[in-house]
Amino acid sequence: IPDRGPLGGIHAALFASRTDHTFCLACDMPLVNPAVVAHLCALARGYEVVVPVTAAGFEPLHAVYSRSCLPHLERMLQEGRLRVDALFSAVRTHRVEADALRPLDPSLRSFFNVNTPADLETARRLLDRGGEAPCAS
Repeated sequence: IPDRGPLGGIHAALFASRTDHTFCLACDMPLVNPAVVAHLCALARGYEVVVPVTAAGFEPLHAVYSRSCLPHLERMLQEGRLRVDALFSAVRTHRVEADALRPLDPSLRSFFNVNTPADLETARRLLDRGGEAPCAS
């Protein structure tokens, strides 16, 4: 669904998915940790959304969504309600606190966003050296 932002992207991913649950990741999060993804996916049974919560708030573009969210997403899109986190109160949502993810990703670098050329350079340095992300919160 064009011009509907991240909510439209999540809808498209779920619509095309052949599985009950789909992990959705923002394209500007290059430091994704496979162990974090596996952990979030392992928590999905019994929930329609599994979403990390960091000091910055919900991480809806680093989360697991069930295909059963599709009717809710379609209604939100039709109504022009495009905030992804508005979905969480309408479905069974498991919020995963940052402290529960730190054993897998101590600095929470999985949630580092690349939005500027400086961020891209930081991400490159982190990948080259295995360093800690500046977003540890």
